[in-house]
Amino acid sequence: LKTLFESVAVNSTAFKNVDASGGAHFIGNQTECALLRMCEEVAARTGGSADGDYEAIREAKPPKLQVPFSSARKRMATVVEASDEEAGGEGGLAFHAKGASEVMLRM
Repeated sequence: LKTLFESVAVNSTAFKNVDASGGAHFIGNQTECALLRMCEEVAARTGGSADGDYEAIREAKPPKLQVPFSSARKRMATVVEASDEEAGGEGGLAFHAKGASEVMLRM
């Protein structure tokens, strides 16, 4: 789940907004909003054992490189620093990408 949550968090521009009455809702692309909601719900259902806090993930993993989504490319990609366990303890980078299935399958 950690890799999924990281990918959703860093490869998204959606965010949660809290209005004056305390109501919270996501702003951004509907698919990105749904994925962020899913991360929050899974984390809540697992008693917080899964880190679904997209803001904390984004803060811990700022993009080294980000190619924003475009309708022409039909994809988005983000490169972040890999955690030690992902990189075998030697540092390194993690590549997260999302997009239309016909584009992603050709990559």
